[in-house]
Amino acid sequence: MADLSTLFRATFDPQTRKQAEAALEQYSLQPGFALHLLTITLDGGQDRAVRLAAGIYLKNIARKRWIQDPEDDTAPIAEEDKVRLRQHLIPAMISLSQPTDKALRAQIAESVSLVAAVDFPSEWPNLFDELVSSLSPTALHQTLAVLETAHSICGPWRSAIRSDTLYSMINIVLERFATPFLEVFRVFSTEILDGKVESDLDIRGQISLRLLQLYYDLVAQDLPPQFEDSLASFFTPTTGWFPKYLQWDRKELYGEPDDTTPSLLSSVKTTVLEIVEFFTLRYGELFTDSSVISNFIQTVWVIVSGGAYSSVGDDGLVAQSMRLLSTTIKSGQYKSIYDDNNALEELVRGIVVPNVQLRDHEVEQFEDDPLEFIRLDLALPSSAVASSGGGDATTRRQAAAEVIRSLVSNGYEVQATEIVSKWVNLGLQEYAKDPGDNWKSKSSAIYLISAVAARSVTTQKGVTSVNPLVNIVQFFSEHIAQDLQSVGTAAHAILEVDAIRFLYTFRNQLTKEQLLSVLPVLVQHLTSSSYVVYTYSAIAIERILFMKHLHTVRPLMEPIDVASIAQPAIEMLLTKMEAGKTPEKIAEN
Repeated sequence: MADLSTLFRATFDPQTRKQAEAALEQYSLQPGFALHLLTITLDGGQDRAVRLAAGIYLKNIARKRWIQDPEDDTAPIAEEDKVRLRQHLIPAMISLSQPTDKALRAQIAESVSLVAAVDFPSEWPNLFDELVSSLSPTALHQTLAVLETAHSICGPWRSAIRSDTLYSMINIVLERFATPFLEVFRVFSTEILDGKVESDLDIRGQISLRLLQLYYDLVAQDLPPQFEDSLASFFTPTTGWFPKYLQWDRKELYGEPDDTTPSLLSSVKTTVLEIVEFFTLRYGELFTDSSVISNFIQTVWVIVSGGAYSSVGDDGLVAQSMRLLSTTIKSGQYKSIYDDNNALEELVRGIVVPNVQLRDHEVEQFEDDPLEFIRLDLALPSSAVASSGGGDATTRRQAAAEVIRSLVSNGYEVQATEIVSKWVNLGLQEYAKDPGDNWKSKSSAIYLISAVAARSVTTQKGVTSVNPLVNIVQFFSEHIAQDLQSVGTAAHAILEVDAIRFLYTFRNQLTKEQLLSVLPVLVQHLTSSSYVVYTYSAIAIERILFMKHLHTVRPLMEPIDVASIAQPAIEMLLTKMEAGKTPEKIAEN
């Protein structure tokens, strides 16, 4: 197999790729192939691209052939090779612990995770013993590599279905890993939060992030005794690790103002708030002292309303902060905070209203990256977002709307409706003064009224329960219908999208006759030159056509009802799909 490196290099050339891939496929059936891949990945004398390709190939073999695939006749990896790989994977991962090795280390760590999912603990009982023995307070990159690997193994526990097998595995891990993990958490957190170290802040920050993620992993299924006994050291206001991390501020770890990815500091704080929200939901009864969670509420209030986290890269932190507020509202345990009408006024004024306003970034995205705008606006999953166990794709607008819905659905319906209605009217008044310049004010007003009017919303059915204090039909007639009918002539195309979104969100609150009257208008929107407008129109038409009569499976719309719009709608949809100039674009359309 001496020519494996040559074959990987050949896969980079389109002219030789297929032949090289076929040869690699044949070699992969030979004993020792996986070990050769590991050797190439670790060989510093090889081109980095070749090393990375070998690491990826190893990861894919671990995924596809560690056990026999019932749908594939290809033989799994030989047992002898499995034994040798288990012996060498952790040392290999540790050896790739320099900053420049990050991409290579990620492939090996993923291979460890894939193998561990099958072989731990039965065939690989010493896995966590190896990881623990490699933890070091001084070998920072090595410790980071260990924590990344442990997170790749334990992260899936967050969403795993409870079973005896899962709990046996978790208990084995906790028996070996819990005590050293908590000690490592204490050592590194003390150093970085108390300002005892000034060097290597970036790598220490990455270690802190992995420690926090692992904390979440290890408590996700149940609260281990070691963690329950140490709750005070993590949660106590001011002195606990989590409050300290939320107050931690190092300019060296700030991201660039125009960076769209979260900074390390932002990621650390976001993960802390994810943990606090999880404990509020799952283990809330343990916090007999309400000041513990109240302290976090006050902290996130400052984070969101203070204006310090205004960049796109901080969207995840701000959205998670508002999710925590929504969770505490729903829990009903912190009424002393929200029962104050002045507090509700400030909540809406300082937190909700600023975060439903469209920012320049989102307007630019509407024009330049419409598919991503749609994905975020509809909260659709992205293939580019890996499930690493943290957060979701919720935007600031969606998180702010959820705060309002939480108030409406948990005893603050009258107060929330009254306060939000003032801001809605203010936005509409601003728009009326100068529609051309103030169209964002109307967009915010529509988003606010949609939030306060909807008690509960689902993607498939739209609003399933409404706030009786809001007249949806009246608002639609007075403020939505005009933008819906302004095909290509609204103050901004986003207002057309807002109108269409409002329509399909509250479609269950409109009569069949009202829906039939707007279907031809939606078909007209299919002719729009705006990708987002015609896509939303297609979505709205599809969801209206799938509506059922109440408590039945009988379609609301009969064929005769839509006969007049069917042909033009189909023709326009086909025109849009065929307008793509590449196969990929046609498939996307």
